Amino acid sequence: MDKIRQEARITDLENRSCQKQIDCIHKEFAFLKDHLLNIKQSCQTMSEETKSLRDELSKKEDSLKDANDKTESLEEMKTTNQETIAQLQSRTAELDNLCAEYEGN
Repeated sequence: MDKIRQEARITDLENRSCQKQIDCIHKEFAFLKDHLLNIKQSCQTMSEETKSLRDELSKKEDSLKDANDKTESLEEMKTTNQETIAQLQSRTAELDNLCAEYEGN
């Protein structure tokens, strides 16, 4: 460095000034590097949380679909049962009428 300084005719004062600037730049880059590492870690954490939330949402959507399918199935069974009850009530009424006619004769 001394050889280059002599050829470039850089004074000690200029050299120290440049060295201070270089040191400041190194400190600034070290700060920025630390800041970027913190951002990277935060992004990784948020990415993992997002993945976890997506997985949880997917499971809940699957559970909701299953519940909706069961509800639909139960509604179909309810309709079938109501129809069967109506048919049985009609048959019971017919049988009651036949019994009343039989007893009346």
